[in-house]
This record gives sequence, C-alpha cells and structure tokens, in this order.
Amino acid sequence: MAPSSSAGVSSSSGTTSIATRLDSFVNALESATVFDLQGRCLGTLQVELLCGPGAARNALESALRAKFKTPGAYLVRLGRTLQRVNVN
Repeated sequence: MAPSSSAGVSSSSGTTSIATRLDSFVNALESATVFDLQGRCLGTLQVELLCGPGAARNALESALRAKFKTPGAYLVRLGRTLQRVNVN
C-alpha cells in the first residue's frame, strides 16, 4: 500500500509555498540628506536599509558615524520623513 500524500509535503516532491511577505526582507538603497541642528546641509548619505523594527535607525546611525566623525545630533531627511539621530 502506498503512503498517503496528505500527511505532509516531502522535499522530494511538490512545491512548498512560503507564507512570509518577501518585501520585509528586501534591502533598499536610499539617499538621505543630513543637516546640523541649525538647518545647514552637511551632505548626503547612501543608506542601505533593511526593513524591520529599528533597523532603519541603526543603519542611519552607522552611516552617520562612518561619514561624519564628530559625535552629536544630526537631522536626517530620508524620503518624506525628517528625524533627529544622535551619534556617539
């Protein structure tokens, strides 16, 4: 008697669908404009963003730390949002 195929999907037959949204794992390369707290433009950054909770802020802090060696507070415009990022 042949085993029932309704018990599960084996790796050697059929296809398996993944129920996770793929766009949550996609990297995006964004251009961000950096300002000091007086509103002077300091330059732009290319930031690689990995979507997820807190990932964007960590990527911004790392990119700011690499480009601007001076610790402090920066204003970063990324798309339509403006946020204050502290760099230690």
